[in-house]
Amino acid sequence: MWNIINKVTRKAEKSIHLPHSLLINNKEVSIVKTAEALDNYFFNRADDLKIQIDNKTSPISLLKNAYRNDFSQMNIIYLTEGEIRSITCSLKAKDSSGYDGISTKILKMYNSLISKPLSYICNKSIQTGVFHDRLKYAIVKPLYKNSDRFNISNYKPISLLPGFSKILGKTMHCRLNKHLSINNILTKEQYGFRKDGPTEQAAYTLINGILQAWNSKSQIVGIFCDLAKAFDCVNCDT
Repeated sequence: MWNIINKVTRKAEKSIHLPHSLLINNKEVSIVKTAEALDNYFFNRADDLKIQIDNKTSPISLLKNAYRNDFSQMNIIYLTEGEIRSITCSLKAKDSSGYDGISTKILKMYNSLISKPLSYICNKSIQTGVFHDRLKYAIVKPLYKNSDRFNISNYKPISLLPGFSKILGKTMHCRLNKHLSINNILTKEQYGFRKDGPTEQAAYTLINGILQAWNSKSQIVGIFCDLAKAFDCVNCDT
């Protein structure tokens, strides 16, 4: 859908090159100090937004309050070499890589050779409940969004993780998503980050509700909230 929208609106390709200087808090910073300035800006952005975080409230307690039933125990489902090969094939073949220098294109090329040791490593991770710290290391790069290219607030960070990290993450995502679906833990109004056309379902539900209210001559009121820099405000420590 977004490919069609971008094509119709003729959305231009964004340049990957940074300007010779950036404007930070109305002060011009040269390209030599840009890396340090971007790192400080991305790291402290949530604090600069004056976000109030309630450290006394546990996210798990909020989930338990919303989901009154007892949580079903998640069973351990080990991987097979075939599943590893299937997940690796599903990755987009890209030349970019994490700090290890191994791109997804290389992983796909040697898929049949690495599936056995990878299945062993992933099963050990699932069995012990440990996601190795080395798989969490990322190369952070600034990506220009829109508007003034010289303003640092118009850039967002993207993380280049190792390809092996993506494979292990997909295996856990598949098992967690299956557990949530089987036990009906997610509410039906949860449209984001779900497969089988959740975006279309959200649009249909909204339009259908409006038309039904319109036909019954009821008043229609809409409240739309746009959370600026929402992901920057996520507390990663909890």
